[in-house]
Amino acid sequence: MEKVDVNFDELSLVQKLRVIESELDKHVRPMLVMDGGDMELIDLKEDGENLLLFVEFMGACNGCPSASGGTLMAIQQFLNVRISDKIEVIPAQFKDLDLV
Repeated sequence: MEKVDVNFDELSLVQKLRVIESELDKHVRPMLVMDGGDMELIDLKEDGENLLLFVEFMGACNGCPSASGGTLMAIQQFLNVRISDKIEVIPAQFKDLDLV
């Protein structure tokens, strides 16, 4: 799988979020919806060179053990390969913890 054709590191935080959202809309969200679920991007924060992407699962994915484990890791791996290896995907419930 090739990286998106954009200089991701030079984008603003809002532009980075839009690129991430677009890639998830095209490649990930359809699979979640097929299983009766979905996800919402809650926030994107910079942590040094890394980006912390906070997501909340909805529908059938909300509370599903697979979503909080394997699915979360698969989404992060997809974003790392497709966009940037600096993206970390974190469940929204941890957003208020002092991770940054």
